Amino acid sequence: MKTINTITQDMKKTVFSFGFWACVVLTFVLCFTSVAYTDFDTGKQYSAFEAAFTLDMDFMKKHHEFFWYTVFSGCIGQYLSMLLPIITAFPFIPNFCAERNSGLIRYTIIRTGKLRYCFSKFITALICGGIAVLMGTLLFGGFCYLRFLKPDDFSELVAMGGVLPERFEILTMSVRRNLLGTFLFGMISAVPAFLLSAFIKNRYIITCIPFMAMYMYSTVIQKIYADKNYDWDFYTKNFYLFHDSLLNYWNAGDYLYRLVIFNVSAVVISFVVFCFAMCRKADVGQ
Repeated sequence: MKTINTITQDMKKTVFSFGFWACVVLTFVLCFTSVAYTDFDTGKQYSAFEAAFTLDMDFMKKHHEFFWYTVFSGCIGQYLSMLLPIITAFPFIPNFCAERNSGLIRYTIIRTGKLRYCFSKFITALICGGIAVLMGTLLFGGFCYLRFLKPDDFSELVAMGGVLPERFEILTMSVRRNLLGTFLFGMISAVPAFLLSAFIKNRYIITCIPFMAMYMYSTVIQKIYADKNYDWDFYTKNFYLFHDSLLNYWNAGDYLYRLVIFNVSAVVISFVVFCFAMCRKADVGQ
């Protein structure tokens, strides 16, 4: 009960903080940067924002790419993927750094114990990061449903290549998978900042390093992907592409199994390192 109570208190502090809602709003805004439509005649790519506010309904009805779920399922675009390690740090890092810098961490650890304190922070960082990203994408999904096409807006010919009204159950399952993938993606993206917080007290450095690492990681992936002779399949679609992989490889048992093992291992190792670093501090975690 003490562990549950500690987690509950940390969750309340995090959810009602400015950083948590900033993460929700930023996720919602960055979802609009995802590519919604590509005009192959001109080579122009339309972001969700451009498609929503510059294209008319008559044009959309001729292209099944503007079905609301199709736009929504691509919400995790390049910019959001790159910035998520920063955004998901907002709910957890400001409060944790303030607690360490003010010295309040001493009194908290004395009441809860080091291991319970570390476990509570771990659960809070991951779950609140996942929930904040999920809420942001839910808002974007609601906007897509109101602005873009529904099955009734398609002609019979176009609808045959999309989702028909009678396939509502399939659509519902796809939406659930998308939301689950988004939640897990937000959780995993919060791990780098959580791990760094055990060694660094400056909130700005903690949020900048994951972004730099993500940029380097994306660059390496592009280099590897450009090499057609390299077996990039497992080594590149792992840590930061969990969301897309969960959607696209849901039924690819062996691949999804390896993907889950990789991510779970990364999360567990991060927690162990965090606990080791915090529990060895002679000044009660500070």
